[in-house]
Amino acid sequence: MAVLLGSGADASNDGETVGGLGELITAQTRIRTPQQAGLVACQFGRDGTKANFEEVFIELIRGSVTFRDGGRHGKVLRTSGVIGCTVDIPNHARKGHENAFRVDLSKPDSLGETKYVISADTAEEMTHWMSIFGAYTALSPVSSHYRLIR
Repeated sequence: MAVLLGSGADASNDGETVGGLGELITAQTRIRTPQQAGLVACQFGRDGTKANFEEVFIELIRGSVTFRDGGRHGKVLRTSGVIGCTVDIPNHARKGHENAFRVDLSKPDSLGETKYVISADTAEEMTHWMSIFGAYTALSPVSSHYRLIR
């Protein structure tokens, strides 16, 4: 399995192969990341268990999540980058939302929040969403220079 890590701004590493495997990471290198879209309930922000859950359509693609009102073509409510986020079970259970998980962002979203509690309909959907968000936890936006680690 390959993991993408920032190697800093040292351009002297450009053009190096990784681990003698002959792999070359360049500006043209394309790395596939998972994507997912669907309806969920979400609790935003610092109010924790006091905030209401909102039904939203979320689309996670290329390291960004977009929250929309009503569906795929609904009004954009907020956006955020998810690279470097953390994903876990909420610190406190949410009544009526047994399939909830927590996403802590590395930077505030478009409305200044850094925490989401997302509730899926089933345990399987929750696990799937957690794995999709989780794929972005090991990525780092530190630099435009990256290296591939095996």
